[in-house]
Amino acid sequence: MTYPLAGLGAAFALYACLQILFGRLPLLDLGFGRAPVPAGIFAYGAVVGSLYALVAFGLILTYRANRAINFAQAGMGAVPAVGALVLVFARGWPFFAALAAAVVVALALGAVIERQVIRPFEHSPRLVVSVATIGLSLLLAFFEIKVPGWLAGDLLTSVRLDTPFSTFTFDIGEVRFTGDALFTVVVVILTMVWLRWFLLRTSVGLTARAMAENGDRAAGLGLAVRGTSMTIWGVAAALSTIGIFLRAGLVGVPIGSSIGPAVLLLGLIAAVIARMDSFAVALVAAVGIGVVDQVVVFSTRNSAATYAVMFAVLVTVLFFQRNLWQHRSGDDAGGFQSSDDSAPMPRIMRGLPEVRALRTAGWVLGIAITVSAPWWLGPGRESLAGRFAILAMVGVSLVMLTGWAGQVSLGQFGFVGVGAGVAGSLVTRFDTDFFVVLVIAAAAGALLAVLVGLPALWTRGMFLAVTTLAFGFAVQFVLLNRDYVPWLLPERGAFVERPVLFGSLSTADDRTFYWLTLLFLAATIGFARALRRSHAGQKLIAARDNPLAAKAFAIEINRARLVTFAVSGGIAAIAGALLAYQRGSVDASGYGPLQSVDVFVMTVIGGISSVGGAIAGAVVVLLVPVLPWLENFDEVQLLTTSLGLLFVLSVLPGGLMDAFHQVRDSLLRVIARRRGLSVPELSRGDRDSVEVPDVVSLGADTDLGVIGTVERDPPEGSERELERSGR
Repeated sequence: MTYPLAGLGAAFALYACLQILFGRLPLLDLGFGRAPVPAGIFAYGAVVGSLYALVAFGLILTYRANRAINFAQAGMGAVPAVGALVLVFARGWPFFAALAAAVVVALALGAVIERQVIRPFEHSPRLVVSVATIGLSLLLAFFEIKVPGWLAGDLLTSVRLDTPFSTFTFDIGEVRFTGDALFTVVVVILTMVWLRWFLLRTSVGLTARAMAENGDRAAGLGLAVRGTSMTIWGVAAALSTIGIFLRAGLVGVPIGSSIGPAVLLLGLIAAVIARMDSFAVALVAAVGIGVVDQVVVFSTRNSAATYAVMFAVLVTVLFFQRNLWQHRSGDDAGGFQSSDDSAPMPRIMRGLPEVRALRTAGWVLGIAITVSAPWWLGPGRESLAGRFAILAMVGVSLVMLTGWAGQVSLGQFGFVGVGAGVAGSLVTRFDTDFFVVLVIAAAAGALLAVLVGLPALWTRGMFLAVTTLAFGFAVQFVLLNRDYVPWLLPERGAFVERPVLFGSLSTADDRTFYWLTLLFLAATIGFARALRRSHAGQKLIAARDNPLAAKAFAIEINRARLVTFAVSGGIAAIAGALLAYQRGSVDASGYGPLQSVDVFVMTVIGGISSVGGAIAGAVVVLLVPVLPWLENFDEVQLLTTSLGLLFVLSVLPGGLMDAFHQVRDSLLRVIARRRGLSVPELSRGDRDSVEVPDVVSLGADTDLGVIGTVERDPPEGSERELERSGR
């Protein structure tokens, strides 16, 4: 009786809170609204929320199978579901035929994804697998946008599906329901029953349960782990497909744009509340989320406030589950540690004339290309150069936060949006000086980043990424919403004028403003490199690589993480202020979670542990889609970033900077052979073991990990060889 009573108590508490916040609590006549929220709205929200439960079920299944969060869960369902809906609308397919076809396609799609995308990373850190699903989600979003055009031409609209059950209606209070609601409830109940049978009564289900307990042990016992994993991913895709397809009969589904991120977030929150383990708890949590969403929509006529509530709920849940997530977070730690963030040139090679000449030529060429970008980009694309510098600044902030501190952020553009909002408000309302605006924006971004970073005290890795993803939604739909926080935005209709520096230097034209942003990018790079080389930076790396050993050496990990969040948020907010000046306005749609995911992927492609990687990633992501023979920037960017991320994770774990270091070391080996020098540091496989200076690796078989610094001397006799070579 304990669980039913607890469930009833939680349901009543949720009902009372929502009535007080958005309506009036009956009998007590207590609340901020004018009248009680109708009971039918709560019932309708429960039905809609049950569809989020199907997404949560898929997340739990894939997490059990691979111990990684599947950020492509909603996308795997959206592509078949949208395709089936287009067939119903444009081709006249019967409802059940389209649904059956969508489920079959989803089963095949999930199996193919597991075989071609997930399995190659089966021996990689779990964080890398989760990041791979981020790239996969972008690729699926591309297909979700393109499929309607491929199947039915230019069908770009948001539609609500008329099903065989739509003609049957009934009322709960003031709210009218159709038979679609009953059909949805029946499908969800049958799905729960089928899942229980599947996991308890079938060989695949029993193997899946064994994998959830210990995947390596299950494989060692000779169980069909790989085949089971393919089946699990197929089932997960089918669950999301059913949920999104049935959603069309209740609230509609957008055709021609991506529905995945919002559905993914709500399903993720339900799965996290269920500790990525319990289907029953996930169902209850998803129903509660649906109720909150529909009550907010009924009371405010939009769902913006839902994301603020969900962010608060998620942070609260993670706090109360902190012991669990601290234990599980260790599985995904260190996912990007294979990427060498410094890769210093061997000391013996630095003073050679040809090496110095090559380095000088490289710097001169790089500076010349960067400074002259407005000319060779051509007319109409000068603003793209400014965007490059700003995005590169955001990328550097991510390098510090994710690459060095190990804190994955999928909400970095939220801090950019806050900086943009602060700048827009100060400029249009108070005509504030440019440099004062940047200082205030940086302070606001740093303070907010510390608050968002509090969950980093009890979790890390991809579970923190879920929190920052929710934060990104909250910023776009609440903080940058004129209905809720009007003072954080420019005055309505006002233009954010670019500054006149020192009373005479105008930055109104794109070329001059680009050079200004370039100066800030250079300052950001200099600051980041100085931080990385400092004692504080080395402590960051030590805390990232082995938190337990760092604590043993009296390193204050929590303080280091919060300081890194503050610095990263401040830099991102400065970039946001510059972006507000460049665009002349602040549009919330430009600072959402999609932009955050894009900049994260951009930085991983370049090299998440390297400042140079942030620059390289920005160049690739911005310039490749605007090549003359490519059209439709947004869609091409989706395709290039998704495929680029998957390629980098598979072939170049250190990103493009890894490839650069390999080419550089090859040239250095040629020079060393020509001069007859012995340089062990350039030998393949020994490169990571000879860092000057860097943290000391004590080996994978020890408990100490990576702590301390050491200055290594050149190999014996190498100095005399260098002198003979004509240094």
